[in-house]
Amino acid sequence: MKYVLWCVGTFLMAFIILVVAAPLRGHFEREIIIERPIAEVFPHLKSLKEAPQWNAWLRKDPNAKLAYKGVDGELGSMIEWQSSHKELGNADQKIVRIVPNERVDTIIHFRDPMDMKFVSFLSTQALSETRSLVKMGVNNEFTRPMNAVSLIMRQLMSVEEMMTTNTDESLRNLKHLIETPRP
Repeated sequence: MKYVLWCVGTFLMAFIILVVAAPLRGHFEREIIIERPIAEVFPHLKSLKEAPQWNAWLRKDPNAKLAYKGVDGELGSMIEWQSSHKELGNADQKIVRIVPNERVDTIIHFRDPMDMKFVSFLSTQALSETRSLVKMGVNNEFTRPMNAVSLIMRQLMSVEEMMTTNTDESLRNLKHLIETPRP
């Protein structure tokens, strides 16, 4: 019995230390250079209706049910999806901030498999008249004890690796979509 109490006490102490020490904010971003001017790139960044063509997560389930609300590419517009795919789940993404030709911020609200929200962004910067740097990422703010739970989950589920793989694929798809001449 003492051993069980000692184990439980040690686990609780370790978790409390993790709650205090784990960061309350997280940031992740990746980037790519697109050989087009910002004026051609930015409309693609703010269009939620175009997202299924290039977003790696949305492409994982071609049978996902998608619904759109609001005027595409405008503040408040939204995409909702329902999917049985484990990386997609049931969620919505809403545009909450647009800085023309610079940045689009959205809130992604996952309802299933776990209820959580993230602030995601797409930004662009002119490298020249014909080249644009595009960044895609997320900013997270955690409350305690969710900061510790998030840290544990990121380690156990290789979240950083999954995020890198899917974000890089999304950016490559976006680059191809924008740079490929249309008939």
